[in-house]
Amino acid sequence: MSPTTLKQFILVCLQTRWQPDKRTQLPTLWDNKDFTLDAFITTAKDNRLAPLLYQTLRHQNILTAQELAPLQQDYTYTAWRNLTIFQELTQIVTKLQEVNIPCLILKGAGLAEPIYNNIALRPLGDLDLLVPHQHVPQALSLVAELDFQQTHVEPRPGFYLTFENEIVLHKQKQLTIWLELHWSLFNLPYYQEKIDMDWFWQTAQDNTVQKTDVQLLGTEATLLHLCSHIVLHHQGDELHWLHDIAEVIYAYHEQIDWDLLLNKAQQYDLLFPLQQVLPVLKNDWSAPIPLSVLDTLNSLSLSPMEEKVISWLTAEDRSLHLRVWEDIASMPSWSHRWQYIFAYLFPTGEYIQHRHQIPDWWPRPFYHIYHWGSSALNLLPFR
Repeated sequence: MSPTTLKQFILVCLQTRWQPDKRTQLPTLWDNKDFTLDAFITTAKDNRLAPLLYQTLRHQNILTAQELAPLQQDYTYTAWRNLTIFQELTQIVTKLQEVNIPCLILKGAGLAEPIYNNIALRPLGDLDLLVPHQHVPQALSLVAELDFQQTHVEPRPGFYLTFENEIVLHKQKQLTIWLELHWSLFNLPYYQEKIDMDWFWQTAQDNTVQKTDVQLLGTEATLLHLCSHIVLHHQGDELHWLHDIAEVIYAYHEQIDWDLLLNKAQQYDLLFPLQQVLPVLKNDWSAPIPLSVLDTLNSLSLSPMEEKVISWLTAEDRSLHLRVWEDIASMPSWSHRWQYIFAYLFPTGEYIQHRHQIPDWWPRPFYHIYHWGSSALNLLPFR
């Protein structure tokens, strides 16, 4: 029997959530491991899997109480931290509902209770909420009443609503609460134009989080979003994001409309994320994905535009210069491009002061010149 690798042991631990019979394998795998306890603890924490692994191993008599202590501490801290974050979520959702602003909870906050059934098991980095584009200004005013402040200053008024997919806010409480207010799902301008957000709203599902009525993405929309998020934003290799998707598939595999999922992936130029993620979940997580789905997925070809987008995102050297040109190239019209270039070259004084952390107003003109020069360099076609 070959030695147990660290990744292999972690994956079997995680699979016991859906396949309890695999728990009998854990003592043998642990005894035959080729990694240290410190490496296991560090990897668990770095991948935000410590609470899940603590729940799995606490009754297995593999590790002593002392050895489990770092995982237990992470579990306890996650429970407290998430409870604090969910208290804020309840206030935000309630405030939006009072004025009839639709709101969808995305990613971790939408998974911790409905999917994991225990808010201590899914560490939250921030709150991700989706609201319709036209309601964003009012939503910002409402969350400001709850002491959330925008983290960044816009280059020019309306820049974020025109060219971005979210606004990041924060609030200092016992800990810093981060809120990402989305109106679109992905940050590349191409997808903001390409993806019809109506489908995501029309297929949303009612649910309850911390005794508050909320809406979550529908199952197929959730899978498309999570697979695309991990590939487009995180290069597809973070274990906790992959585990989220595995959890969703195990929870809803009997109801998933795989044809609908593949059709929407083709329609929105998001085939590549599914082609990258679903085979991994089938092979490594033993996720219940029909082989016929993987065969069909493998037979589908990316559109020329998706191939171009993926080549941008997977380039080895994604310098700021390249990212700026990728954004410009993916915009739907030259009017958008010129508007973006103008804001990029000539931002407001408030932006300059915030961007360069200038304590006084008087150096602004010098920083404007510096900003203009460095920005102009980034706009050169070749460097």
